[in-house]
Amino acid sequence: WSDLCAASGINDISITDLCFDLAQDGWEYALSAVADACVQQNIADEMISFAKIPGILNSDDIISYAISYRQLPREAVSVLGVVPSTLYCMIPPVNPELSDIVNVQPAGVNPGLFGSPSAPVVPFGSDGTCPYGSTPDVSVCACT
Repeated sequence: WSDLCAASGINDISITDLCFDLAQDGWEYALSAVADACVQQNIADEMISFAKIPGILNSDDIISYAISYRQLPREAVSVLGVVPSTLYCMIPPVNPELSDIVNVQPAGVNPGLFGSPSAPVVPFGSDGTCPYGSTPDVSVCACT
């Protein structure tokens, strides 16, 4: 991310600060187990909005990076003796490039339980157990 920002062609202190903030929030917090389910999507949206600023030289590369970032798995940790799947963001993205793009689930999580240290553990079929715009089908444990 930092290299993409540096190659953007914008040499403005406010842009430099934005790049630093997105890097810090994106890698140190948004993917952590305690982050809200929408922080990762919000960071990816901000990256894409940055790419659309007039004068950005590498917009396509930044947008591609943001989409890849949005698909990264979030950290999953044991909660009450089980490692639940991570909840999905239930708010649509700002930028259409992120429509239908969600984080993958980390390996080893329980596919029937969702939650985190900062959100209650809930069974599949509850709010946040399927990506925004899809519906849980509990008969087959899948999102449609």
